[in-house]
Amino acid sequence: MDRPFTAYKGDEPFVFVSYAHKDASAVFPELIWLKEIGFNIWYDEGIEAGTEWREELGQAIKHARLFLYFVTPDSVQSENCRKELNFAVDEHIPVLAVHLEHTELSVGVKLTLSDRQAILKYEIPKQEYQQKLQSRISSYLDQPIIQPVVVKRKKTVPIVATVAGVAVVVIGLVFFDQQGVQQTTEATTEDQVDVGAMYSIAVLPFANMSSNDATGFFAAGLSEEILDNLAQAEWLRVVSRSASFQFTGLGVDPSKVGSELNVSYLLEGSVRQADDKLRITAQLIRTEDGFHIWSKSYEGMRDGFELQTAVGASIARFAETMLENDVFKNHAWKQKSWTADIDPIAIKHYMTAGDINRQENGDFETAVQFLRNAVEVDPKFYAAYIDLTHGYIVSHRLGKLSLQEARPAAHAAIANALEIVPDFPDSLHLLALVHLFLDLNYASADAVMRRELVLDPEYGLSHIRLANIAVREGRTSDALKRIASASEKIRESTRVSFLRNVAGDYKGSLKASIKRARLFLEGQDRAAHLRLHATSLVMLGRTEEAKPLIEEGWQLDGVTNPEHYIALFAYTGEITKSKNILSDSRFDLTNHYYLAEGYLALEDTDNTFKSILAGIEEHNQHLIESLIVAKWWDPIRDDPRFDEMLKLLDSKVTHTDQHQRDHDSSMENQ
Repeated sequence: MDRPFTAYKGDEPFVFVSYAHKDASAVFPELIWLKEIGFNIWYDEGIEAGTEWREELGQAIKHARLFLYFVTPDSVQSENCRKELNFAVDEHIPVLAVHLEHTELSVGVKLTLSDRQAILKYEIPKQEYQQKLQSRISSYLDQPIIQPVVVKRKKTVPIVATVAGVAVVVIGLVFFDQQGVQQTTEATTEDQVDVGAMYSIAVLPFANMSSNDATGFFAAGLSEEILDNLAQAEWLRVVSRSASFQFTGLGVDPSKVGSELNVSYLLEGSVRQADDKLRITAQLIRTEDGFHIWSKSYEGMRDGFELQTAVGASIARFAETMLENDVFKNHAWKQKSWTADIDPIAIKHYMTAGDINRQENGDFETAVQFLRNAVEVDPKFYAAYIDLTHGYIVSHRLGKLSLQEARPAAHAAIANALEIVPDFPDSLHLLALVHLFLDLNYASADAVMRRELVLDPEYGLSHIRLANIAVREGRTSDALKRIASASEKIRESTRVSFLRNVAGDYKGSLKASIKRARLFLEGQDRAAHLRLHATSLVMLGRTEEAKPLIEEGWQLDGVTNPEHYIALFAYTGEITKSKNILSDSRFDLTNHYYLAEGYLALEDTDNTFKSILAGIEEHNQHLIESLIVAKWWDPIRDDPRFDEMLKLLDSKVTHTDQHQRDHDSSMENQ
């Protein structure tokens, strides 16, 4: 295969690329893309090996800033690739391994790469992969990241919707974009702080508190993993690796480091090993006054790379949220156009709601009450109405509010938001969700979301919700076509979840849940992904693999979400545990969808239908979305009572014009 361009020769920082010649068709497109976004690339152009060539090769590796190794079965077997890799390690050149496909590493290569950075391209979407690779190479070459042009929603950032913790995980309503935090107006005389400059952070190298080198390698890799994750947030300025890592072990005062690096926040931490367990601690520090905004500890005994990836993603996620909140609370709210005329006491209530939800296992109901306080103090508070509407929808879906309580409250909140700011994508989307989830008015929800997509065609969740409506009306093929055509606009996890429920794609769901569970080490977020993972395993007949995941999930949130585990325990043979959940007076079992699923797994058909009936009356969204297509209802589809349930549901629905046209056409063809 012809080489795409001439290898770099010059004095600027460059990347040395190692690959197997048999993989040229897969590797060359990667090299072309890396060159196009500004990186200097040295690679073997297919010159015959010889003495001069080996000298040139060795010099190229020795002077490279980064050794990029494309891992495939062929490259692992290549003697030349192994020699290049070993020479790079001997010369202390940083190594980044990109796994183009699943590859069983030889013992020697596995040992060499065990403490090196890696990206598994075959496990993640193309955009995420390119962001990771670009970010990591940039950190070694000290080159700025060239960001693609992205069309963003122009809006405020409702606090509850952004950080509603497990509520967001459960219902998938993450529709507010953190990029909005940078939308500031001219600073007021009260606060002349340059807020834009405050969204800046340096990741210091994590300290190795143990004496062994392996822990030191882990600590260095963890720092890079965190930096890489943070660098993907377009609204946040992240100092390069070479600039921030110069402070290794110096113990400099945060204010001095902040001044030298021109950042408002530092992220630092340590790694300590005791026997075969690692303890990792991270702190987010405000450089202005040295105040510790957030800290968290992790423990793990897993494979180093998996633990490094999971902890790195978790620390970066918390650091972003806490940094954004700290800037907002202290300065940014004073410079936002949408807070200019809002009572400061109302804003305080609003921020308190956000603080509560940022806490692990935060009290969501209390947060909603603070939002109520905010709009009572100032009825003009648009952002609080938006969060409050979302809060009522989530509270109903989690069984915290009945339909009779949630529906009028949500309608009142969104009506107030629309009166203040009409035809804004955020408020339109929430209005559509109120129609869809609480009213079962598919016609109105469909019309509002189509209007919203005119204003913001790239908004993926609207495509998902329109597909939900199509599924509910029996138009499964229409739903799948919409998902396919809008796949680039939809989050992978949301798309996979939809396809699992509609098309029974449990293999795809399993792959996604494995990846997501690695990013959450504890708490209800992890439990939610463990349940998804276990459910896919059960549906694929792999019950023995599911058992330890179910048990771990139960230990994490069984008391909070007991009905989620009735069916899982039953399907894996733990019948007594399932029945104990149903008979335990401590549990307030309110989610009729999971109750119906649990009774079905226990082969209690009468109680299954009682739970389905109660779920329809309460507009339980999981139940309604699954009745028509989900495979787990197949054992009772031939029961006459199932048709009765579908007819009852249909009587409560206001259908779309498309459904009526399909119905009329069907009648004409009979």
